[in-house]
Amino acid sequence: MEYDRLIAQHSSDGAEQDRAQRPPMSPIEDRISVLSSEEEKQRRPLPGVPPEDSTTPFKEHESLTSGVHEPNTPTTVQATAHQEEEKARTPTAKLRRSGYILLFVLLYSVLAVLAWTILCILTKRPLTTKHYGVDFDTTDGTVGTGGYSWRGPWATHSLYTKNEVWLQAAQVMRSIAAVLTIPLTSAVCSKAAVAFLQQRTNSNISLRQVMVLADRGWTDPIIYFKMLVGGFKRYGTMFLLGATILNIFGGVLAPLQAYFVTIDTIKTPRWPSLLAYVADIADQFDPEYMERPSGDNLITVLARSAMASADVISPQSRLWTGESINCTQTLKKADFSVIPLSCIYGAGNTFTNFTELPDPFLAQLPSGYSTGLIRQYIPRINSTAHREIVTEASFPTDCGRLPGAFYVRYGSINPGSSALTGWGNWSLEACMPANLSTSPWRATRKRQDFTEELYLNISLGDPYLTYENTIATDATEQGGLFKITLRTTAGFFELPNYRNGQRPGKLLDDSPVGLCRGNCAHQANIPVDNPNASAERSNVRRANEDISVISSSSLVLEQLPNRGPLSTIALALFGTGSFIAERIANPDGFVYPNRTQEELRANPNSYGACVGQVPFMSLLRTDATYQTSNYLEPCLKNDVSNHDDIQHQIVDFVQALYYNYYDGYEINDNSRITNAFTAAAFLANEAWLLSTSGSHTWKVTYDMGADTTVPVLSTTGLFTVSILLGLFLVALLTLAAYSAWAPRWTDQLDSFAMLRLGASLAEDIQLKIAHTAGDVSALDKLPGWIGDKTDGEGPVGELGMGAQRRLAATRDYAACGFESK
Repeated sequence: MEYDRLIAQHSSDGAEQDRAQRPPMSPIEDRISVLSSEEEKQRRPLPGVPPEDSTTPFKEHESLTSGVHEPNTPTTVQATAHQEEEKARTPTAKLRRSGYILLFVLLYSVLAVLAWTILCILTKRPLTTKHYGVDFDTTDGTVGTGGYSWRGPWATHSLYTKNEVWLQAAQVMRSIAAVLTIPLTSAVCSKAAVAFLQQRTNSNISLRQVMVLADRGWTDPIIYFKMLVGGFKRYGTMFLLGATILNIFGGVLAPLQAYFVTIDTIKTPRWPSLLAYVADIADQFDPEYMERPSGDNLITVLARSAMASADVISPQSRLWTGESINCTQTLKKADFSVIPLSCIYGAGNTFTNFTELPDPFLAQLPSGYSTGLIRQYIPRINSTAHREIVTEASFPTDCGRLPGAFYVRYGSINPGSSALTGWGNWSLEACMPANLSTSPWRATRKRQDFTEELYLNISLGDPYLTYENTIATDATEQGGLFKITLRTTAGFFELPNYRNGQRPGKLLDDSPVGLCRGNCAHQANIPVDNPNASAERSNVRRANEDISVISSSSLVLEQLPNRGPLSTIALALFGTGSFIAERIANPDGFVYPNRTQEELRANPNSYGACVGQVPFMSLLRTDATYQTSNYLEPCLKNDVSNHDDIQHQIVDFVQALYYNYYDGYEINDNSRITNAFTAAAFLANEAWLLSTSGSHTWKVTYDMGADTTVPVLSTTGLFTVSILLGLFLVALLTLAAYSAWAPRWTDQLDSFAMLRLGASLAEDIQLKIAHTAGDVSALDKLPGWIGDKTDGEGPVGELGMGAQRRLAATRDYAACGFESK
């Protein structure tokens, strides 16, 4: 015992002398020195026992290799027993891997990718069927033909209702992923920080930098600011920089998705409806129709009736415009006469200023008719009139003898005219010099253009031109030579639908048959596109006799089918059954002497009753206010002062063909007379197009659909978010895999880990007042990495801050005491 005491005293004195000679140590080095001294004392051999040579190979292992067995010495047995006793007395544990965070990241990745994939698919097509629209090129057993289920509208639309459920599910998954992004990313970074710190031996990581990681500085804007203003060396690490970028990356994904992905309501198929008996240009060339003896001149009669009853303020349901009309412009009161009345009354297009409308045309279906989801085409016709004054040399000579020409001449020599009316000599000559025996129309669905010309020679002797009964002396006021040119264009156009923005399509140059594929329903029953068909068929009823140059007979032209619109107008205004022809043929039948002059003088305010309307007169108005300044408008009356003379009625009619109260004798394409001829051409085309209503073979299919909610995503947004999401998930999975694979001394860098680190630094960091961590300079001097302070010696390693030896996965380390559960 005395020997042991002397040995201990000697060792203590030697240690004190050695410490006195060495320079001062840091608290950590001092603690390590004390522990080393205690361990050395425990390992010191007993007196008389030689010290163990650590470099000497293990004796048992040497004896096994030499083949000679040597008994264990007492020293070896005692040292081994001491180590086993020390190991049994100290709780130990190996470094462990933690992989559950990788599982969470995998589940999150599946959720985020699945939600984004569903949204991307739904922007292009539904998940429950092949397309949002119709596709008549496909047929399958579940959807049917064209995207319709033949079980009924409910079955078709239920497919898209189920698709909305997928959309809601994708939105919910996207919301969940957005909520989890920052917390999960931060948790992954916190776990990876442990592996980072224990793998960074011999580095310059300080305790302050470790505290920033423990505080999850990658989510702290104040840390961002400190690093930006020059504090990166004090607070930051490369791991912190990477974690910050990763968290910002994840944080912007949800706002980017919300920015690029919007929700819209579209129309999806419900049930197709068929509109049959729509006119086709080919229907007009049906031989059965063309050979009917009673139907040839019906178009003229219909056009004449329409020109008598139509006016410029009534909406025309079949009058379309190729472009939308801007009704929001600021207009003066004086401009009301040149804007469409649809802007004033909101009732549709009218004839008020037909020539001012943008691309006006006729189509059988009402203006703006929409086919919804299905693309369909129907014929369209537009005719535009142009009026000009011509010279006598330009006027056709001997028109009545030209082959197939239309020619009439009316006139009256009345030197003994009534004192009340004052009308004298007048004449009207109308000529269409072209050979009208061949129809200008062609049996084709392609675009076709043709031009017609009508010449008028009007002469008035001494007409009253104003309400003041001023006698005209100017030669212009007494008539002239005029030429009416009508240019007609016909073809097919696409009806408004959801695909073209509910706007009518442009005039097609080619046939619409086969123009569009799956989203077009079949329309044609007659295969046609023979440009010579009309010329062949128009000769079926062709006559060879000439038209008399002195009579109003137009029987030959009246028997020809498929006349042009200007030919129909000429027959309606000047042919058999016209206003002039009927009065010249039966003058007594159109005089209304119901009252005498004495009765008129006794009641001068009575203007008589309306007994009929004159074709073309109401089309000369500007609107409901301005009239044509003659007694035929708005209607014929049984008033002796107005219509006691047939010549008076006819001259009023003839005068209206070249003079208008609103614009006088002006000759331009916007004058009331030119506008009236354009409107009359519309009515003539309408009568021609609808005349074969019983034989119409074209059909239109429509489906207005039902509302369905769909996501909308641009191509730019799709690629941007997809790339960013992919990069983020790859980085997150890589970091999670790194964290899960690295054996660690603690699960994550959290408060429990910092508590243990603080316990090892009790002499340096004490429980004293420090308002901020920046006030403690020792945090910048103390090391922050974790290593094995035993330097690999002994059976049990110990964790140490600043230790130079990296932790090993197979080594036992001193651990906290564990309570048995």
